[in-house]
Amino acid sequence: MKVLITGATSDLGRAVASELASDHELRLTDAVDAADLDAGEYIRADVRDADAAATLVAGVDAVI
Repeated sequence: MKVLITGATSDLGRAVASELASDHELRLTDAVDAADLDAGEYIRADVRDADAAATLVAGVDAVI
């Protein structure tokens, strides 16, 4: 399953990504840079931007 994790640089986002990484394909996003995230594809974006949100959810099965 492909999962989008919003707020991926937060402590909670990192914990969720760590738990899901072994069983799921991850797309991670946050409004800040995150060079140290390696659990999946990272896209810097603001989910309040409708165009960015549309791109983020394309092809994913779940959003957290």
